[in-house]
Amino acid sequence: MMSETPCLNAVVELLWSQVHLEVPWQIADYEPSSFMSLHGDMTSCEVGLIIGQLVNYKRLKEKGNVNDVLHQIIESESMGLPGGLQAINSAGKVISPGCCCDLDSWRDWLDFLQTGQSPWLGHSPGAWIETVGGLIRVCSGGGMYPEQDSFHIDFERTAFEKQLEKVQQDLSDFVLLVELWAAGVGFPQSWELAKKFDQFFYISAAPTPLLNTMGKLY
Repeated sequence: MMSETPCLNAVVELLWSQVHLEVPWQIADYEPSSFMSLHGDMTSCEVGLIIGQLVNYKRLKEKGNVNDVLHQIIESESMGLPGGLQAINSAGKVISPGCCCDLDSWRDWLDFLQTGQSPWLGHSPGAWIETVGGLIRVCSGGGMYPEQDSFHIDFERTAFEKQLEKVQQDLSDFVLLVELWAAGVGFPQSWELAKKFDQFFYISAAPTPLLNTMGKLY
């Protein structure tokens, strides 16, 4: 059922076809260049798909046993995933992260509430965020490149803040799934893998005033 109010979701862009993703665990079917939302109700195969995308995006070794592949993540000093936050209105119109936007930029949306400066939402079509009266407006394009069919999605400020709280909760729930998934595929350092994902994407970082009621995972 479509929400009557606009919403925000943390998403990862699935860049590669399954032919190019050769990780040693099961992954969900998907369409290349589509987006997948991260939340606490994902299947094991969907979690495996996101971890596989992370391995591929970082150009880590995909072939080998589960321990060898996943241990590379724990040893990495940095990591990235194409994606970010996606806005959807009540009619189902979607504004997705653009090219070169990364999931770890999601906290820049929190900074916007303090600074009024739009976070980086990627190239082409160059979406951006602005304040219009008492509304937070997410614009689909034209920030860097003119777009003939651009549109916008408006949020009441309080609703926008609540959606960002939901995003952090969804990401926190996903981190818990990463630990369960890793244990399920026989990886002995499942907790360390989940903690690493949490650190890479600033999920349970020091709380901001907006999120000060939400506890840390670790």
